[in-house]
Order: sequence, then structure tokens, then C-alpha cells
Amino acid sequence: GPTEQIVEESDDDPKQRAKRKCASALLNMTLREQIQKQFVEEGGLHALLHLTTSTNDEETVYNCAASLVNVCSEAHDTRKLLEYGTMQVLAHLAKMEDDDRAQQYAAMALCGLSEDTGTEEWLVQEGILPTLLLLHSSTNAYTLMVAATTMINITGALSGPQSDVTNKAIMRCLNTLITPGG
Repeated sequence: GPTEQIVEESDDDPKQRAKRKCASALLNMTLREQIQKQFVEEGGLHALLHLTTSTNDEETVYNCAASLVNVCSEAHDTRKLLEYGTMQVLAHLAKMEDDDRAQQYAAMALCGLSEDTGTEEWLVQEGILPTLLLLHSSTNAYTLMVAATTMINITGALSGPQSDVTNKAIMRCLNTLITPGG
């Protein structure tokens, strides 16, 4: 399907200026460890997810994506993040095939989520594997490495009846990621 293009928007539009300021403020909030938990609980995450997908402005999208990396890397409650729709927004970023930076931020956020031990099977059920597969078109070696690391994080702790099925799916993903030309 068609991928969204991030563009550098004009500063003339007051709505766009407001979105940029909001994205900047959200990024600053996610950098402050003492307010990260409140950020999720008090509506900051909801605003962040909405803003990420409601604009194609380069500065706004990149600040939102960086905020998602911060939130996902310091996840206090991965399940709550996923309940808000974080995976769908990360998939939105991962689909931006012509934008290495957006895809890199998506990969880093997914990796952050995968470091929360005990949530691996839940992440698989929420769609982390198809989201990671969206990154296979990236030409950025760092993005591919982070995507592979995320898969390793997921497989390392899986157990139970879903383990075999999940491991097979992860192997398919890894093969897709490392095979030139996908």
C-alpha cells in the first residue's frame, strides 16, 4: 500500500506551530523520569499517540517518535502502553519505508518494549512480529540490528505451548530481515 511521506511543513500555519510545540513539550516530559508514570496515567501518552499519527510534519513526527522511544524504553507497564494502542502507532512509523529516521525510532521503541521481561507472549499477541517485519525494507543497518535484537529479546524468555509457534514465526522474521532484497 502507499506509505505516508513526512514533509517539512511551513511555519506559517498556526495549527502546525501548535502541534510542533506540543510535540516538543511531550518530548521534554518523557525525558523527565519522575513524571514518566504520570505521563501515561494523566493523558500524555494518549495525546502523543494521536499527535504522531495526525500529522506528516517532519519535526512533529520525529519529536513524537523520540518520545515513544523514551516511553517504551522506560516502560513501567508495557501492557498499559499496548492497551492505549502504542503498537499500532509504532506500526504506522514502521510503514514509512522511505524514512530511515521514522523506522529507526520505531525499531528502538519496539526494542524498549521487548526488554520488559514477562511480556513477550503478550507482545507477540499484540502484533510485534508483523510490526517488526515492516522494518525489513529498511536500508539502515542500525534499524535492522535493533529489529533483530528485539526478536532475540522476545525468543529468549518464551516458554509454554506458544513457544514453538512463536519461535518459528520469529525465525521467518529474522530470515526476512537478513535476506538481501527481502
